[in-house]
Amino acid sequence: MGSAQSVPVMYDWKLYYHFPSLILWIALLACFVLKENRNLRALVVIIPIIAIAAIWGMLSQLTGSGANTFTQLVSTLMIAAAILWLLSERISSYKPAGMFIISLVLLAAIGFLSMFSFGGLNFGQENLWILIFQFIWAVALLFGILITRYFCRKSISGVSFSFWLLLWMTVVSNVMMFITMMVTFAFVGQFNAKYLIFLIVVPVYGIIFAILAYLLILPYLILTFKSNFYKKRLLACLRLAEFVKKEEFSQTDISENTNF
Repeated sequence: MGSAQSVPVMYDWKLYYHFPSLILWIALLACFVLKENRNLRALVVIIPIIAIAAIWGMLSQLTGSGANTFTQLVSTLMIAAAILWLLSERISSYKPAGMFIISLVLLAAIGFLSMFSFGGLNFGQENLWILIFQFIWAVALLFGILITRYFCRKSISGVSFSFWLLLWMTVVSNVMMFITMMVTFAFVGQFNAKYLIFLIVVPVYGIIFAILAYLLILPYLILTFKSNFYKKRLLACLRLAEFVKKEEFSQTDISENTNF
């Protein structure tokens, strides 16, 4: 505690100082302005956000000093997934290659917005690694969905889609981890026993990262297969709508079809 007789310090605080920290949330809210999302059923995408935030809020108490770093990563990925789900109808209008590129650019842009949102113009080595992990997550997710589509091309269910997605996200994450390590070694300019150990444990890190990345997507997968509103969008992106009976979408949804 300072002395009660010390000279008071004046600080000029402006409301807009908090603007950078709200960028991701503003981007999320902007998605609801789009015509296809002016529907109460679109709002259910908030449920996974609440669930992830609540679970992470409890787990973050166990991470100690690293909580802030992981909070930035978790917050960015959960909002990025929500934005991707909200824009999926527009993305589905493109050809498969176009959908992949647009989705990857979108997720990369959200990653850069996250850097500014959490750190302003201060871009350190820690932020660089967070951005790299966000990119690995995006590539693993998109390639995982792309490959999963092949295995679910004749029939699709929540269980089968989730299983194949987990499997291929794990494979792609390991490949991306290996590439990241090799690029890092190339920049370092030397290769010794310490780096060899890193290469040996890459599969372990890849599997752990893939599982954690998948757990962040799982609430959105559950939402997708429980909400006809988002399931139609997924099927449109996968070009699998023709394999699903029309009457499947006449079943009771988790929300009403009400525009606003």
